[in-house]
Amino acid sequence: MNSTTQRLHETAAFLHAYRPLWEQRPFVCVPVPWETEWPKLSAVLREIPDDKIEKVEANPLAFLKENGALPTLSSALFHHTKMMSLTENSVTAGPRPSGVDHRKWQQIAYFTSAVLRSACVDVNRWVDWCAGKGHLGVAMHRHTGRPVHCLELNMHLVHRGNVRMAAEQCPVTFYTANVLKDDISATLTAETGVVALHACGQLNTRLFELATHCAPAFMAVVPCCYQRIDGMHFSPVSSAGKQTGLTFTRHQLRLPALDEVKSTQHRRAFRKREMAFRLGLDLLLRESSGADEYTPAGKIAPAMIRGSFESFCRAASESVQRELPSRVNWRQAEKNGWERRHLVSALSISRQLFRRPIEVWLFLDRVAHLEEIGFTVNYGEFCPSQITPRNLMLLARRS
Repeated sequence: MNSTTQRLHETAAFLHAYRPLWEQRPFVCVPVPWETEWPKLSAVLREIPDDKIEKVEANPLAFLKENGALPTLSSALFHHTKMMSLTENSVTAGPRPSGVDHRKWQQIAYFTSAVLRSACVDVNRWVDWCAGKGHLGVAMHRHTGRPVHCLELNMHLVHRGNVRMAAEQCPVTFYTANVLKDDISATLTAETGVVALHACGQLNTRLFELATHCAPAFMAVVPCCYQRIDGMHFSPVSSAGKQTGLTFTRHQLRLPALDEVKSTQHRRAFRKREMAFRLGLDLLLRESSGADEYTPAGKIAPAMIRGSFESFCRAASESVQRELPSRVNWRQAEKNGWERRHLVSALSISRQLFRRPIEVWLFLDRVAHLEEIGFTVNYGEFCPSQITPRNLMLLARRS
């Protein structure tokens, strides 16, 4: 058993042992069943003041460590999330091209730095996987001098990219391609290096599937959005991953993406209001039905959240074909929703603690798969989490 497989199995065992803490959803049921097994954690989370929850959500592991209530869990979380850095502590991004977001340009700078440190001498051409506007592909050409093929589904972006590259006389060429469906194996030759920054869900697993047969010289991939899969359940891509018996629903795969690094204050405030409204409605529907079970309100138009709580409840209850209580004190009902939101948010921190361990396991599953099909893989964090929380990167070289 190599080091990747061993870590994959150890992290799976850890996630199995603490599964109730990340599987059970306070949004659906309070008290949460796990509270009887971990009463100390329950008490600690329930005592968090409302004005401190956002800070704790941003770094739940630091909160747990500072609190000192569960040192064994705190130590295990640190152990199963520790990753080495693939780049220097500070990377100079250089002049930012027009139209590129500052944080995105920083990500590209760190990404290219990690690739260049890996000394890709066998690569004669780069392929930018799901290139978008091609900023990564252009950066790769400017750093290495090698031509780049940008694969992109959006025909408008392909046209604009080729016009721009022709005007700049830059050997970066855009091609229209649906990488999930098209046969693009001829693009992935033994002299090709593939770069993919935040390849969502099946976009990265499709690349690894093709690599089984095509074996490009080198791949640099930062996965993200693991929940973007077909079907409601995740199946590990590696043989080692399958052996662990660890499974996830698509909803559980959303956990790693819940970080709020990029969310504006306005967006966070809107989410709080939406959550309070949904939970307030749920309490009313439980009262009217006499059944202590959660009723999903379905997709809600933003305008409904911006309106009054009463108008929201009337519209949403009609949408789900459920009756509200005959008499409602709307001011008190809305207050109950906000109080419930605070409690649910506090108890949900148990799930937030496992965002990174779950992401690490899903990432290692991909690393193990590449090692199983004959690649030598180096992996770790390519940039600080403040730049992007999705900072796990693999550098795979054909053996």
